[in-house]
Amino acid sequence: MLPEIAAQIVALNNNGQSVRYSAQHLNIPRSTVQDALSRFRETHGFTRRPDLIIAAPTVRRRLKERGLSAKTPATGPILTVGHRRARRELAHQYVNWGDNEWKNVLFTDESRLNPRSPDGCEKVWLRPGERYKAHTDLVFVENGAMTAHRYVLECVESDVVPYASFIGENFLFMDDNARPHMARIVVRYLEQVGIRLLPWSANSPDLNPIEHVWDFLGKRVRRRQLRPETLNGLRVALQEEWAQIPQDYIQSMPKWFKRRYKSSRW
Repeated sequence: MLPEIAAQIVALNNNGQSVRYSAQHLNIPRSTVQDALSRFRETHGFTRRPDLIIAAPTVRRRLKERGLSAKTPATGPILTVGHRRARRELAHQYVNWGDNEWKNVLFTDESRLNPRSPDGCEKVWLRPGERYKAHTDLVFVENGAMTAHRYVLECVESDVVPYASFIGENFLFMDDNARPHMARIVVRYLEQVGIRLLPWSANSPDLNPIEHVWDFLGKRVRRRQLRPETLNGLRVALQEEWAQIPQDYIQSMPKWFKRRYKSSRW
């Protein structure tokens, strides 16, 4: 057996593929697959000759030639039948929205800042429409966990309400259904100031476009020549990188939203 074939068999096995699948995929007998796996378990090699070494690029090239590639395992929240039903309903409701609808939506999310030890958290609001050509600001909340009372005073009252007035009567506010956000004090306050919520299914942070933005922002910070080592340094880095994110990228979020819905788990 060619060492390259043995390497492909082991790679398929490590990716969770069965002996039957490997045999069919490589067009070889099952016994050949089993022999290759047994030999690898005994010798940790792909051949009986211990002096033969197969370079990793060779293995990757052979796998690529057969249409295989390395992927990060899909992860996400545990979904019940009810969660899946709610996600389907959400998809049907919003997947065909255009820029005229999304330009009125303020997506929100929060992420913990942790350069070396537990610190505070940050919350960012952005609108992925095209009507206005500016980022919203990052909002930093320090010293302790986010509570419903703090959420109203330090986030909604200080940042969401003024932004809602700026957008007008069609404004829609989206949060991630975190427990502090759903507390009675928050719901009552939003009703009092006339802010309408965008309905959102539970256990669906992976459908929030902000998650995509967090990932993009985090990569920009990690690519900095001098990575921040303190909370203040991290805040400065985040603000600088956030200001440099192209507006076109922010405005592409509705398209990402549609793609994510079409590929998400139901």
